[in-house]
Amino acid sequence: MAHVVATFALTGVPAGPGGLATAPAPGPTAPDATDPDATAPGTDVRAALPPFDASRLRPENLERDADGDVVFTPGPSTTNLNGTTHGAVLSGLAAAAQSAHPGAGDARPLSTTVEFLRPVQVTDRLRARTVAIRDGRRFRTLSTELLLPDGRTAVRAVGTALRR
Repeated sequence: MAHVVATFALTGVPAGPGGLATAPAPGPTAPDATDPDATAPGTDVRAALPPFDASRLRPENLERDADGDVVFTPGPSTTNLNGTTHGAVLSGLAAAAQSAHPGAGDARPLSTTVEFLRPVQVTDRLRARTVAIRDGRRFRTLSTELLLPDGRTAVRAVGTALRR
């Protein structure tokens, strides 16, 4: 059984990656033939980007720094329409960092709550810092912060798992 609660800040759809919608998207007119970067209206400009390799988020494939924290650079394949890293990738990274935390072993994830606090550029090298909030016989609750290179928290995730 799954239960999801999502809260979104709705904005207009940008004409393409790299900018929030500040003006209406182009109408049904043809692209400017003199502009080599123009795309046809309705074309998803992300189609030219490489596909995201989900295996990068498997706990065994995560890179660690000297402090033992998970580090991850999203890359261009994670771009959303605003030109930043897609929230699903950030949620997946937080969940993978929790699964890779020492002692996670055979725990089965039950719930994850994710707060998106700041946008993450696809070139940012993130640090995932995970700490145990509760580590009982049957349940384990972990908190993970995804930190930007300047040390500010971009994403905060709390996950609860059932030990087997």
